[in-house]
Parts: sequence; structure tokens; C-alpha cells
Amino acid sequence: MSDTNVNDLATILRRPGGIIQDLEGNEVQDPGVATGHLHMTRLKHFVYFTNYCRLTDRSFDPAVATVDRIAECYNNAQHVKAQTKDGNADYPKAFTTAKRAREHLDDMKSWIENSYGLELVPLPYLVRNESEPPIINPEVGMPTYRDDMIRMAPHDSGNYNADNTTLWLMIRNVTHGTDAYAFVRTFSRTRNGRGAMHALTLQFFGVAHVDRITLTAERSLETLFWNGKARNFSFDGFISKMQEAFTDLEEYGEGRSEMAKVRTLLKAIRDPKLQEAKAVVSGLAEYRNNFESAHNFLNGQLALRQNIQQDTRNIASTETYRGRGRGRGRGRNNGGGRNHGGRGRGGRGNNTTNSGRYSTSGQFLNNGFYPAEVWNNFSSEEQQHVRDLRDARPTRQVAALNTNTVTTTAPVNNNGGGNGTTNANSGDTMTRRQQPQR
Repeated sequence: MSDTNVNDLATILRRPGGIIQDLEGNEVQDPGVATGHLHMTRLKHFVYFTNYCRLTDRSFDPAVATVDRIAECYNNAQHVKAQTKDGNADYPKAFTTAKRAREHLDDMKSWIENSYGLELVPLPYLVRNESEPPIINPEVGMPTYRDDMIRMAPHDSGNYNADNTTLWLMIRNVTHGTDAYAFVRTFSRTRNGRGAMHALTLQFFGVAHVDRITLTAERSLETLFWNGKARNFSFDGFISKMQEAFTDLEEYGEGRSEMAKVRTLLKAIRDPKLQEAKAVVSGLAEYRNNFESAHNFLNGQLALRQNIQQDTRNIASTETYRGRGRGRGRGRNNGGGRNHGGRGRGGRGNNTTNSGRYSTSGQFLNNGFYPAEVWNNFSSEEQQHVRDLRDARPTRQVAALNTNTVTTTAPVNNNGGGNGTTNANSGDTMTRRQQPQR
């Protein structure tokens, strides 16, 4: 019986129609039987529970069919019915060389996991390892009603044959016209979806395939490195490839510990900009024992260094514009520019004096520029330390060829922003050419 049948039964009981005799022998309209809503609801629960016992190949046990249990079983079925009102999801995409066979099988297994057969039985019962249900009958609905149906649904019923055909049609749609169809075509005549799925799994997840996958993953970890020079190979892409190799090893029973993953990560990073950050990872247990935390920290440090480098270039470009391009002067420039005599570009000096100190957030402290979000994370004592390093930088002197000598010192903005500049007054005192007398 369906819920509609139960509702029809309630209507007939309440208004059966026809004529009957009352206790006095008089003919009267049949008044029917009073049936309350609660009783009809419980009848619906009971009807579905008896069907559930049939679907899970169980005998009905009155001791098990408590009011609460049959209500719980019925409500679970209504929830699944609401989820599947539009039917099963679309089939996965066909096999292509653009994706690995394992990824295609994962898509197919995901479709099976989220699909239902006749009477809303989950399709994963078709591909469970054991075709026969357990000899010892487990408790009804444990650990969930879904798991119970997958474990107990029989493979010798009319529902099974129809559901097995449903599975075969999906497999044929995904493999037909591809090389993978050769492994399942023998199941076409019987439309045996269970047999076809096991054949594909054996082909692409057998011993030889597993060995090939694990060897490929180990070789990838041995040869993979990142030095920051390849423009089309980002740090995120590097981490993605490493994580994929770790996942392959773990999936086939050869997973590595978090500490071993971090050691492999540090060994593969060859970018000198991350040397200090690698030392921090090695020294702190929260990074040394957690691969995800370690690569997130390194990625953040790399982004920070790149921002500092970009801001430094912008400042240098601004100073060159304010100083009218090339400077003049003889002698050796205190900075790292090309002012070793004759013409040369004016330099601010080396802005990366090594202080040998890190902030509490792991940032290397020097006399260079820091973005506002980084500067604001420093403590007052750390900010003062950076200011002291800036004040200790050598000054820049420009000698004039006239009687006057102009000395300019690049002041520093100590609030964590950029490094400012002061341009000397332009005129006769700033050039070696003697102006002609007018």
C-alpha cells in the first residue's frame, strides 16, 4: 500500500455509504467508523516499515516494530524522496585522455554513491564487495538506514535486476566509443552493471596499476623543485603537484607522515628568498609537524617578499624621476648602484642590512620598507629596532664644483611607510658646467 491507498482507506471507513439497520431494526445511513489522523499516520508508518523489511530481506518482527522505530524509518524515506524528486544526476563525462582513468572512475563512483534505484534503494548496494548480506542480521537502521539498505538489499530480487541494468546504462554511456569499452563490452548482453564496474576497477586499480601510480608519485617527489624562476609555474602549482603525489601514495597504503612531508617540501624549495622562512619552519613544531600549515606560512612569506620587492622598485622609480634621471659624481657610491666613477645612477644604499633578528610573527627585520599591514603587526619595540637600523644607514653626499658644497641626507619616514627623499636646490651649484657670463 502507498500513502494514497491509506488515505483512500480512511475515507471509505469514515464515509462508507449504504444503508444499515440500527439496534432497533430501523434502516439508517451507514455512519462509518471514526478514524483519527494519528491512527492513519501510524498506519502509513507501519506499511512502509513492512516494505522496508522486504527491501532489506528481513522477516517482520513485532518486537522490533516499535512506534518510534517505524516512524523514524518512514521519515527517513520521506527525506530521501524529497531529495530525489528530480531523479538521479546526469551521467559523468565520457573517458578522455585529458583525464586519468582514476579520475573517471572516481566520477563514476560518485554518481553511483548519489543515485537510487527502485523503491529508493541506494545504488551502492550493487557494487558492494559481498553479494550476499551478512549471516548475522544486524540491527535495523544501524548505523543509518542508508547504510543498512546498502548492506542488506538482496542481489536475487526483481529490483536488483532492474537496478543492475540502470548501472550498466551509465557505464556504457561513459565508456562506449573509448578504449575503456573493451574491458566492459562482454557485459553488454546481460547488462551486468556490477560485473562491468568490477572489471573497470580491476583494470585501473589492480596491482600493476597501483605499482605504476606509486612509482610515478615517488619519482615526482624526487624530481619536483621550485626556485621561483619559471613564470608559468607558481608556488601554488608547485604545492598542488606535491600534494597530489602525497595523496596518491596515501590512497594506495604508502602515505607519509606530516613531518616527512614537511622535510620533502623544504628540500624541494630552492628559492633563496625563502631561506629565512625555511629556517622558521624547521624551528617551530607547529610548522614542522603540519604540512598544510608549513606551506601556507611559506606562501605567505613569499607573497610578502614579492610585495616588498615591488614597493621597493616603485620607490626607486620615484626617486629617479625626482632626481632627473642620472646623477653625476666621482668616487664610489655608498649604495649598490653603478656609481663607481664617472656617470652612474644615484643609489640610496643597501636597504637590506642584516640585523639577524625576526619579529614575533616570523618577519625578518631589516632597514628596508614594510607594507602598512606588516608594519602594524610589529610591536613598538620591533618598530623602534627597524628605525634604529634605518638611522644607522650611511648618508649620501654630493660635492659641488663651485665654492659651495651641498650635502643631502635621505630622511626616513619612520612610520613604516616608504623611504622619502629630499632634492637639493637645482642651479649653478649642482652642475660641473660653468655657465657663460652674460
